[in-house]
Amino acid sequence: MMSPNTNLKRFDSPEEYAAYVAAIPSYLHSDAPTSFAGQYVSEGCRTLREGDTSRLAQAQAIMAKLDVEYPFAMNVPVLEPCVAGFIPNVPAAISGHPEAMFRRGFVESPSVNSPLSVYVETTVSAGLSQEQLINRGVCILAFVLAMEMIRPVDLYIANHHSHSKKPGVYGYLVKIASRPMDMGRAVWMLTDPTMARRLFHTTINDLSGANRQCGVGPWSWNERPGSAEYQQKTREFFNLSPDDVFMYGGHLFDELMLNNPVAWVKQMIEKHNGTQGE
Repeated sequence: MMSPNTNLKRFDSPEEYAAYVAAIPSYLHSDAPTSFAGQYVSEGCRTLREGDTSRLAQAQAIMAKLDVEYPFAMNVPVLEPCVAGFIPNVPAAISGHPEAMFRRGFVESPSVNSPLSVYVETTVSAGLSQEQLINRGVCILAFVLAMEMIRPVDLYIANHHSHSKKPGVYGYLVKIASRPMDMGRAVWMLTDPTMARRLFHTTINDLSGANRQCGVGPWSWNERPGSAEYQQKTREFFNLSPDDVFMYGGHLFDELMLNNPVAWVKQMIEKHNGTQGE
């Protein structure tokens, strides 16, 4: 059961999220400068509704560097029944079947009916520059577009944070239409500082119920985004399945993400694809 200081909202479209943000009282809007947080709330809500593909070419230019087609086309992660695994196979256990657990396995021919769910945390540390934030977002966009060429992709923005005036965990999911991808919204929502900072902090201010600006708020659970604890708690918070891809937030001390975001995304791909030890 969620604690009193936990709040999670789900939005089925960018338009639904824009309507919610537009109704938040102005005194809860992030008042950060545009050089840090991009457009103001009213402009950000308009772009949420209309979309913006101005950074699409940047993502397309680096897609070849990701080299993801072979591993994902040939080795698609699935859960398969087994005697010893990490998730119970309840129907098998009830029937007395010996393969009463699931383990991670792979199939060589992905089904067009088997979508890959990708959850992206767009927020980043305050110490990151706009350029670093945008570069990270463009690399994640390239990853999503590359995956969509191979398998259907269900894309979600998955943000959460605490609040300096009212500690807790406050989060929201925004589904972006896919199959085919709603490019105008996907590009802007994954790469723009307005989404990652202005709308994010405005939303957290409202979801917290603190009725005050957060200022510099702590990460959820006071954990670093790159840590295993943060990622596990996030998966539980959003109720993600083991095979869902979660791209965690941009932390100030995540040197690989800052210095080589393409290599960082490759690492995320390899981790999900099972080519690294877990």
